Amino acid sequence: MISTILLRLKKSDTFTDKNDTEFVMCICCELQMGIFLHYLAMFVAGICVSLSTLWQITLVTFSVLPIIAVTGGIYITYKTTQASQSQEAYMMASVVAEEVSYIVY
Repeated sequence: MISTILLRLKKSDTFTDKNDTEFVMCICCELQMGIFLHYLAMFVAGICVSLSTLWQITLVTFSVLPIIAVTGGIYITYKTTQASQSQEAYMMASVVAEEVSYIVY
Protein backbone atom coordinates (compact mmCIF):
# COMPACT_ATOMS: atom_id res chain seq x y z
CA MET A 1 0.00 0.00 0.00
CA ILE A 2 2.69 2.48 0.99
CA SER A 3 4.81 1.42 -1.97
CA THR A 4 1.92 2.22 -4.33
CA ILE A 5 1.60 5.68 -2.81
CA LEU A 6 5.33 6.33 -3.10
CA LEU A 7 5.32 5.09 -6.70
CA ARG A 8 2.52 7.48 -7.58
CA LEU A 9 4.39 10.35 -5.93
CA LYS A 10 7.54 9.61 -7.92
CA LYS A 11 5.62 9.12 -11.18
CA SER A 12 3.68 12.35 -11.18
CA ASP A 13 5.88 15.41 -11.55
CA THR A 14 3.12 17.95 -11.91
CA PHE A 15 -0.21 17.86 -10.16
CA THR A 16 -3.46 19.21 -11.46
CA ASP A 17 -6.67 19.38 -9.46
CA LYS A 18 -7.98 16.21 -11.09
CA ASN A 19 -4.78 14.27 -10.41
CA ASP A 20 -4.72 15.44 -6.80
CA THR A 21 -8.31 14.33 -6.29
CA GLU A 22 -7.70 10.93 -7.86
CA PHE A 23 -4.53 10.53 -5.82
CA VAL A 24 -6.30 11.30 -2.54
CA MET A 25 -9.19 8.99 -3.45
CA CYS A 26 -6.71 6.21 -4.22
CA ILE A 27 -5.00 6.65 -0.87
CA CYS A 28 -8.31 6.67 1.00
CA CYS A 29 -9.56 3.55 -0.76
CA GLU A 30 -6.35 1.66 -0.07
CA LEU A 31 -6.33 2.69 3.58
CA GLN A 32 -9.98 1.75 4.03
CA MET A 33 -9.40 -1.68 2.52
CA GLY A 34 -6.50 -2.25 4.89
CA ILE A 35 -8.60 -1.22 7.87
CA PHE A 36 -11.42 -3.50 6.71
CA LEU A 37 -9.09 -6.48 6.37
CA HIS A 38 -7.58 -5.75 9.78
CA TYR A 39 -10.95 -5.77 11.53
CA LEU A 40 -12.15 -8.79 9.56
CA ALA A 41 -9.09 -10.77 10.65
CA MET A 42 -9.63 -9.67 14.25
CA PHE A 43 -13.26 -10.78 14.06
CA VAL A 44 -12.42 -14.21 12.63
CA ALA A 45 -9.64 -14.73 15.18
CA GLY A 46 -11.95 -13.72 18.01
CA ILE A 47 -14.62 -16.16 16.86
CA CYS A 48 -12.05 -18.98 16.59
CA VAL A 49 -10.68 -18.31 20.08
CA SER A 50 -14.12 -17.99 21.62
CA LEU A 51 -15.35 -21.19 19.96
CA SER A 52 -12.36 -23.08 21.27
CA THR A 53 -12.63 -21.79 24.84
CA LEU A 54 -16.24 -20.93 25.69
CA TRP A 55 -18.54 -22.18 22.97
CA GLN A 56 -21.73 -21.44 24.97
CA ILE A 57 -20.97 -17.73 25.12
CA THR A 58 -20.13 -17.80 21.42
CA LEU A 59 -23.58 -19.19 20.64
CA VAL A 60 -25.16 -16.37 22.65
CA THR A 61 -23.03 -13.88 20.71
CA PHE A 62 -24.17 -15.40 17.41
CA SER A 63 -27.80 -14.93 18.47
CA VAL A 64 -27.17 -11.19 18.98
CA LEU A 65 -25.19 -10.81 15.73
CA PRO A 66 -28.26 -10.19 13.48
CA ILE A 67 -29.36 -7.32 15.72
CA ILE A 68 -25.91 -5.77 15.43
CA ALA A 69 -25.98 -6.22 11.64
CA VAL A 70 -29.40 -4.55 11.30
CA THR A 71 -28.29 -1.66 13.50
CA GLY A 72 -25.16 -1.25 11.37
CA GLY A 73 -27.25 -1.24 8.19
CA ILE A 74 -29.53 1.45 9.58
CA TYR A 75 -26.50 3.51 10.61
CA ILE A 76 -24.94 3.21 7.14
CA THR A 77 -28.21 4.26 5.51
CA TYR A 78 -28.47 7.27 7.83
CA LYS A 79 -24.87 8.34 7.23
CA THR A 80 -25.26 7.96 3.45
CA THR A 81 -28.39 10.11 3.47
CA GLN A 82 -26.70 12.68 5.69
CA ALA A 83 -23.64 12.79 3.42
CA SER A 84 -25.75 13.37 0.31
CA GLN A 85 -27.70 16.15 2.04
CA SER A 86 -24.43 17.72 3.14
CA GLN A 87 -23.11 17.51 -0.41
CA GLU A 88 -26.21 19.28 -1.71
CA ALA A 89 -25.86 21.99 0.94
CA TYR A 90 -22.22 22.59 -0.01
CA MET A 91 -23.22 22.72 -3.67
CA MET A 92 -25.87 25.36 -2.96
CA ALA A 93 -23.41 27.33 -0.82
CA SER A 94 -20.84 27.31 -3.62
CA VAL A 95 -23.45 28.60 -6.07
CA VAL A 96 -24.33 31.44 -3.70
CA ALA A 97 -20.65 32.25 -3.10
CA GLU A 98 -20.01 32.30 -6.83
CA GLU A 99 -22.94 34.67 -7.40
CA VAL A 100 -21.66 36.98 -4.66
CA SER A 101 -18.16 36.98 -6.11
CA TYR A 102 -19.58 37.99 -9.50
CA ILE A 103 -21.52 40.84 -7.88
CA VAL A 104 -18.49 42.07 -5.91
CA TYR A 105 -16.15 42.02 -8.91
